[in-house]
Amino acid sequence: MEEQRKMKPLQKKDFGKTSKGAQATLYILENEAGMQISVSDFGATLTSVLVPDKDNNPVEVTLGYDDAAGYEGRTWKCIRSICRT
Repeated sequence: MEEQRKMKPLQKKDFGKTSKGAQATLYILENEAGMQISVSDFGATLTSVLVPDKDNNPVEVTLGYDDAAGYEGRTWKCIRSICRT
């Protein structure tokens, strides 16, 4: 049976404020293999996916913004996030 990999402790960090002044938080999950995802509580937006390359260096495989304000006012509301109406 294959050994299960464990998750590292959940990290939280500030993700800036929306144009309405609401604070956004980024939640970062990482496993022992070096894969990491970042999800914002602003619409459950997947902001980052890092995976190790063949030399075990982290590689970003998503395009995104540095803070919650970057995700506001976009015409696409269902890509990489929970749909908002």
